[in-house]
Parts: sequence; structure tokens; C-alpha cells
Amino acid sequence: MRFPLLIGLLSSTTGSRVSAYSTPGSFTETIPAGGYTQMVVENWGPGGKGGDTTNVQTNSKGGGGGGGYTTKTFAITGANIGQTLNVTVAASGSASTVTNGTFPTAIAMTANTGAANSGTTGGAGGTATGGTTNTTGSSGVNGGPSPADAGKGGDGANTTGTGGAGAFNGGGNGTNGTQPGGGGGGSSGDGTFAYTGGTGANGRVRITYVL
Repeated sequence: MRFPLLIGLLSSTTGSRVSAYSTPGSFTETIPAGGYTQMVVENWGPGGKGGDTTNVQTNSKGGGGGGGYTTKTFAITGANIGQTLNVTVAASGSASTVTNGTFPTAIAMTANTGAANSGTTGGAGGTATGGTTNTTGSSGVNGGPSPADAGKGGDGANTTGTGGAGAFNGGGNGTNGTQPGGGGGGSSGDGTFAYTGGTGANGRVRITYVL
């Protein structure tokens, strides 16, 4: 069993407890005691990678798409204490998922990665399914032939995760996206050196228990 990178226990006056999973991998979430009546599950997909340029290219590549987002609220009682959910946090290129383990209510929430980019057109934002609300991430911004700058990565859906900046025209690497779900910025070629697009940021899963 792996444990979340961060478990935040908020003050009793807030009436909530938060488990946040930010490191790629598979985890088991166990429903805690505490008199909670609702469990709010939020799931962000990772961002897509920005486009690379080779040593003979002079164009600027598009940014990767932002990751999708899905959320749903479930009723819980004391009978659910100790029951489990299966959590998978994805790195760029895969989907973050939440499913029910021993918790008897069906859960099948998927937040897809933003599309990686290999051309001048920005990658599409990741979709999401299985929630009451399912939001698609922002598409990466287009690059283009010189003198265009490379495209910014798309922002993750419903999040502070932002797309990385694209490189300026004339050669340079793209900037990585920020978590959760920001797409990587595209690179710009100078016809001499190879440059790398920014990496899409990891996804995230957050589970909030409410009194």
C-alpha cells in the first residue's frame, strides 16, 4: 500500500478532512471515522508534453494540452468507515483514475491527459468522465513558422495548474506545466540545435470528507 503525499487534517471548526494525492502511482484511500456524511472526490488528469524541435527545424511548436477534471459527491455513514477507494495519479501521457474498492457505491472516475504535441498545432485538452461535473482541459496554444513564438501549454481544467510558457522564436526549450494538469510549453528551433518541449504536469486526486 502506498500513502498520499499529503494528508491535511483541517480544524474541527471547518467540519472537513482532506486527503490529497499528488505523486504518480497507485494508492488505497480508506474512509476515516469522524462522523462524516459526505465524501467529495476530485480528480485531475496530467498535462500533455510540448513539442520538440530538431537541429534542422526553425519553426516553433505548439504547447501540450491541459489535463481534464472530474468531481462527484458521495453520501457516507458510519457503516462506511474502513472501506476503501482505489486511486491512481498519472504522469503526462496517462489518465488519473478513482474507483471503488470495498466502498459499495460504484465509482469510475477518469481524468485524461492532455495531448502531447509534435507539430505546430497545440495539443487538445484532456477529457474526463464518471463525475457529476466533467471538464475538459484547455488546448495548448499553436506555434508556427519563424518568426512565430512557440505555443503556451494548456491550463488544467478547474485548477490553478497552468500551462508552461512556449519558447521565444529563435531557439529554446519550452517551460514545464505546473501541477495539477498544466501542459508543457512548446520549443522553438534555430536550425542548429535540438530543443525540448516542456513536460506536462502530473495529475492529482483530492478527497474531502464533510460533516
